[in-house]
Amino acid sequence: MLPHRHQLTGRWTKGLSAGGCRNCTSYSSNPKFWLRVGERGEVLVSLHQQRGGAERYAQTPLGGGHNTKHQHYQAIALHMWKVEKKRFELTRLLNKAPAASTHCHAYEREVVLHAHLEPGHYLLVPSTFLAGAPGSFLIRAFSSAPISLSAMKSPAGPPLPPVVDSEWESSDFQGSWVAGSSAGGSRNFPTHWNNPRFLLSLGSTGGNAVPAPPGANVRVGLRQHRPDAELYAIGFHVYEDVSLACCLPAGAYAIMPSTYQPDCPGSFTLSVARRIHRKVVKTQELLGEAIQEVS
Repeated sequence: MLPHRHQLTGRWTKGLSAGGCRNCTSYSSNPKFWLRVGERGEVLVSLHQQRGGAERYAQTPLGGGHNTKHQHYQAIALHMWKVEKKRFELTRLLNKAPAASTHCHAYEREVVLHAHLEPGHYLLVPSTFLAGAPGSFLIRAFSSAPISLSAMKSPAGPPLPPVVDSEWESSDFQGSWVAGSSAGGSRNFPTHWNNPRFLLSLGSTGGNAVPAPPGANVRVGLRQHRPDAELYAIGFHVYEDVSLACCLPAGAYAIMPSTYQPDCPGSFTLSVARRIHRKVVKTQELLGEAIQEVS
């Protein structure tokens, strides 16, 4: 019996959070959830897709067949990774073998992940097989020991553009403005330099490296955590989110988030994505067949 239970709703949105399966470079844009396990025990997590709106992306399986559920449901799957550190690099994590999964995408209304887990934090990623396929879903977690389930906040700014010759490494940093200390306001005020600072270092690609293709190689996003009716002006006098994509040469940089007025207390998330020019690790999942993970 699994007496502890939690559930959350979510959705895949085309162009934003419908990243497709692990074959796709956009996989990391799928919705993500934190599962915190307090003590070793049995855990069952189910992904339940809601019928309707998926007919365009529902496909008849190879070989034909007359099972009508394929006309109404997308092929879905659920993967889970254990996160050892509070700060982690998402792309590298998702390129590793998951701690547990439903093994393959299936045309089912509900797929189930069942495992015995050690204490710690786990990242859950529900996905459809096809990228860009919209839909709504429900995630339910049942366990023999206390757990918690929460949605992972999306990075500030629009989704990262897809790249074929490199990949994006993203990091999120939590910070706060404290009145009288680190809430320095905009550059109009002498206290501006009191604002929090985050260091960004970009290394050289080296003399023998392939030259980086043109385009942005860094994106910085800033999101404040306040009710919609109480938002401050941040960055370039823009409310709620600020995002900047740019091409920077190798060097050391300081990122300084600020509100327009000084002494405006609040917390924020700074998202930094760097374009790394290296061979992208890809999977080749076939519909209905489990990926052969390589450790």
